[in-house]
Amino acid sequence: MLGLDVDHFGGGTGLCKVPHDGPELGVVNRDDLYKRWLRSKGVEFKVEDNLDLIVYKEAEKIFLNKWKDETHFIPVKVLSDHTLSR
Repeated sequence: MLGLDVDHFGGGTGLCKVPHDGPELGVVNRDDLYKRWLRSKGVEFKVEDNLDLIVYKEAEKIFLNKWKDETHFIPVKVLSDHTLSR
């Protein structure tokens, strides 16, 4: 599953363009990978849609549903003063 476990590179899914010298390795087949993954999850989309955003939102939904609905617990960040932050 693509998702929040590998996320938070500015809201990206890990296949976003990262500035570097040379060709955009890992991005060449990005849209094909996104389309296959979205179809496997039964998510409808149009070719002109922002696939980055759709994949991100679907992965977020899967992640949050797993924690909220299955375990009834949403992971949080524990701050240095031992308080919780969502």
